[in-house]
Amino acid sequence: MYLAELTYRTEDGEKKHRSSYICLTLVAILIILLAATTTATIYLLLGRGEIDTATSTTQSPKSTTTTATTTTTTTTPTTTTTTPKTTTTTPKTTTTTPTTTTTTPTTTTTPPPTFAVLISINNGEMFCGGSLIKKNRVLTALKCCSGIQNSTILAGGINDEEPIRQIGTSTLYMTYTRNDPSLLDNGVLKQYQHRLQGPAHQRLPQDYGVCIIHLHAPVSDEGITTVRLPSRSQDSETFEGYNAIFSYWSCITYDCTSVMRLRKYNVAIKEKKFCQRFFPSADADWTICTNETSGKSICNRRIGYPLTITESDGVETQIGLASFGPHSGLAQCLIRYPNDYTRISKYLDMIEKLAFIDILP
Repeated sequence: MYLAELTYRTEDGEKKHRSSYICLTLVAILIILLAATTTATIYLLLGRGEIDTATSTTQSPKSTTTTATTTTTTTTPTTTTTTPKTTTTTPKTTTTTPTTTTTTPTTTTTPPPTFAVLISINNGEMFCGGSLIKKNRVLTALKCCSGIQNSTILAGGINDEEPIRQIGTSTLYMTYTRNDPSLLDNGVLKQYQHRLQGPAHQRLPQDYGVCIIHLHAPVSDEGITTVRLPSRSQDSETFEGYNAIFSYWSCITYDCTSVMRLRKYNVAIKEKKFCQRFFPSADADWTICTNETSGKSICNRRIGYPLTITESDGVETQIGLASFGPHSGLAQCLIRYPNDYTRISKYLDMIEKLAFIDILP
């Protein structure tokens, strides 16, 4: 079937005809599209007519559009994988910690270096204290040299097991009192003892002498030191109001053969008028009085031990030595009562001559 015909002329003037054919397939597609369009138009017209009819009779109801929910259930097949059990056995490891035994060496505590010494007089008949003012010179109280024939000086440690214990011996001593500046013998000491007569509170010597013991050999430096003496510029110093230290060796047994310990305690130096109330016969210019707030008093075995002050340079200076307390009895010796000390600064000239040492200016 010819749907179009094309007529044209050639160069020779001959008229020719050419017919075009349209494939029947295209015609069929056009027919199908036309039919679909017609059907859709009819459907729309019918639906529009129904809506117009409903509007003319009743109010337009709320349009409810229900969307159908399509649930699609996809069942995933379950795949079960069985993993075989693997059992791993860890071998037990037993660690044995070796026992370490630490042996702590025994440490022997030794006292610090000190200048306070214990004096055994006449093989232990009497015990006194003293201080090392030189490695072979011991300063003590005049009373300690009464009837002396020999003396043993225990310096540093005073127990047999202490390695720094040092023993010095002497048969030579020199004494000095205020009344007689010459070297004295035991006869003067008898006068000293004679003055200890009268009522208990007046049994006081009027002179406060010193005794210097010369050792046969000097002691070593192990655990031992010497004490500094006052300078000459301190001769007029009263030291009232100072805090001082009294040092002495304490005996556990009466014969001092057992353990002994170095004791130190603080004392307060009092005014002269305070001391004269208790010691009216004492010369306040030649003595130093302390109030023992701790209850300690000078007993017989504490005679000669040093009284020191710590000066601004941190060094201890001996300003006195124990002379006497309120009573000589052991029980009465422990009461709270002032004590009197020999004032060292009053004896500097003679100490320099007897001990052969130089006194600071």
